[in-house]
Amino acid sequence: MTDLENKMVKLTKVDDTAFNGQHPNGINTGAERIGKAGRLAVDIAFYMLTERGLFHTSTVTKINDDMTFNTLNSVYKVEVLEDSDNGE
Repeated sequence: MTDLENKMVKLTKVDDTAFNGQHPNGINTGAERIGKAGRLAVDIAFYMLTERGLFHTSTVTKINDDMTFNTLNSVYKVEVLEDSDNGE
């Protein structure tokens, strides 16, 4: 998967693997967040800075080749909106 750190991305929850559509924080299938991505790596949570504040997933368990990744509780799809790493 493309290095996402510091890029503007849209994160979409495509599957709920733990809560049967009743996530305790209301982050159910179809939920979307747009913001600046943090590091995406296995064994840590994925963080992003959104207009609503800091958002994070549960621990990432697998990074797939199709711009999706699995966490302990969900599957997410990532779409890069723009390259915002300021050329660094």
